[in-house]
Amino acid sequence: MNLDIQIYPPVNGNQYVVLAGRLDSHSHEALDEALAPLLAGRPQALVLELGHVDYISSAGVRSILQARKALAPHEGKLLLVHPQEQVRKVIEIVQAVPMDAVFATTAEADAYLDGVQRRILGSEPKPPPAHS
Repeated sequence: MNLDIQIYPPVNGNQYVVLAGRLDSHSHEALDEALAPLLAGRPQALVLELGHVDYISSAGVRSILQARKALAPHEGKLLLVHPQEQVRKVIEIVQAVPMDAVFATTAEADAYLDGVQRRILGSEPKPPPAHS
C-alpha cells in the first residue's frame, strides 16, 4: 500500500497534512518531497494526522524527525494527531517527538495551538485576584 498525502491550506499559520497508508522505505521520500515546500514556508506548526497510517518504519520516523528539525530554527512545532497504537508505540520508543506533542484528536491539537497563540499575544485570560 502506498502513502496517501493530503495537504490542506494553512490555518492561522498552522499547516495540516493528513497521511494514510504505510510510511516506510518505499514512501518516505514522497512525504519528504511533499513537506519540503510547506516547511520552507515556515509554519508555526505542522500538524500531521496519522489516524490512517497503519505502519511506520525507521525511514518514516526519519522523515518526521527531519520535519521537526526543519521547524526548530524558527520555533515551529511538529504535532502528531491520532496515531494508531502501533505507530504511537514506535514514535514513543524512538522518541521522534515529545509525547506532549502527540494528540488523540485534531480538536485537542487545535486547542493546544490556540492556547500557544493566546499566550504569545498576551490574551490568555488571567486568573482573578486572590482575596485575603
